[in-house]
Amino acid sequence: MINRVLIVDTETTGLAPHSSQVIEIGAILYSVRHQTTLQQMSILLPAEDNPQEKVNRIKPSSLQDLPVAV
Repeated sequence: MINRVLIVDTETTGLAPHSSQVIEIGAILYSVRHQTTLQQMSILLPAEDNPQEKVNRIKPSSLQDLPVAV
């Protein structure tokens, strides 16, 4: 029986693979046995704009001035 499940989700600025970008990565570690979240995390990634704000509710201003990973 599966005891734990890792659920990974992304939010993007659109559906076009060549012109859209990932702006958020989230993950939840879930206990099936106990039916509860064990851990969760979410990371915003820098972007100039978010044309899909009405879908993913991520304000473009929250994506600006973020540190860029090297």
